Amino acid sequence: MAATGLEFLASPQSDLGLKNAMLGGITSYFTYANSIRQQLGLNFALVGRFSMGVGLTNGTSTDPTWSIAEAAIPAQFVNFGVGENGLKNGQAAAGGSDMLNIVGASSTCVNAANSPNCTSNNFSNTLPTVHNATYIIGQESNVSDPAGGTVHILDASLSGTGVQADTLWQFFYLVGAAGFNVVELAPREAQCFGNITPVLPCASGNAIQFAYQAAAIAWARGFIPIKH
Repeated sequence: MAATGLEFLASPQSDLGLKNAMLGGITSYFTYANSIRQQLGLNFALVGRFSMGVGLTNGTSTDPTWSIAEAAIPAQFVNFGVGENGLKNGQAAAGGSDMLNIVGASSTCVNAANSPNCTSNNFSNTLPTVHNATYIIGQESNVSDPAGGTVHILDASLSGTGVQADTLWQFFYLVGAAGFNVVELAPREAQCFGNITPVLPCASGNAIQFAYQAAAIAWARGFIPIKH
């Protein structure tokens, strides 16, 4: 949010001012969308993303209270959904690997008062506040290679959570156990298990593709736990 121009609309021009301006804008949008839904008699769901906020103050890269406040806004309406902005498994961004932090159940990952860099979107702290959501959407990073690797964000080889071919398994298991009922994958992952011009290191008939296909089938059949 910082350096987008929105900070000049904040009053005061501070981290708190920016946060309040952003939350006010989101609240206005959801209120408007809900009124349209009622006026037209439509049955669409209101879905909001949540992520850690980035403030104006140097050295304060993330603030875990942003995501909790964001997720609470759509929760005020019926037939709502929430989704996180993308779980990462590499260590290039602040906070290291979401999967490593979440699966490891570190004490600093389950308390909002502790490490703000525990997960990139404060996944651990936000989910308990939205357990009544109709839709809970799990999104992996939009910048990822099939089976991870060492270049982009879903990098199991960098996080130490498994071998490269296990990346999609890790994602499905994590979001399934956490209660997600919708998953959103990057196009390259879909290309891999769908065998649609797959991107390296995935290739037609190789071990990586078989691992992805097995993970997708297991998710679809409910072998990977999904809480509803």
